[in-house]
Amino acid sequence: MVFCLVVKCGSTSLRDKSIHFYRVPSIYNRKGKLNDTLQRRRNQWISLLKREDLTENKINSGRICSKHFITGQPAKWSDIDNPDWLPTQNMGYNSINQPAVSAQERFERAKRRKIKDPLKKSLSANTAMVSNIRKYFVFYLLNSFNNCTF
Repeated sequence: MVFCLVVKCGSTSLRDKSIHFYRVPSIYNRKGKLNDTLQRRRNQWISLLKREDLTENKINSGRICSKHFITGQPAKWSDIDNPDWLPTQNMGYNSINQPAVSAQERFERAKRRKIKDPLKKSLSANTAMVSNIRKYFVFYLLNSFNNCTF
């Protein structure tokens, strides 16, 4: 049986079948090497729990349920800007620093902007090329008009 480590949550794997449970991140990557980003993430997850009774055994055997993430699951460890990089929802205490659901929307908009940037650059290059073609065409027409005799 797995239980949620968050204060006042009470979710368990036996009773709550629709809820997913996630381990507190390890400080080692898949190759067994110590990773500073993972270490920082693990420390932040543990500090957000605000529990003084946590031992290494409880951290390793306990989980954090999907209720505590905006999208219902934690972000990938490399996606530091994602609001779900840390559990922030329904943490069992009142906090002014809890990001709203709109944090996920801001993250998605920023992601879309990063995808659109290459398009904007290519469009501006194409616009400049079309502008140069127009200038050349007008120059050609004016010169051919000047050389005409009536």
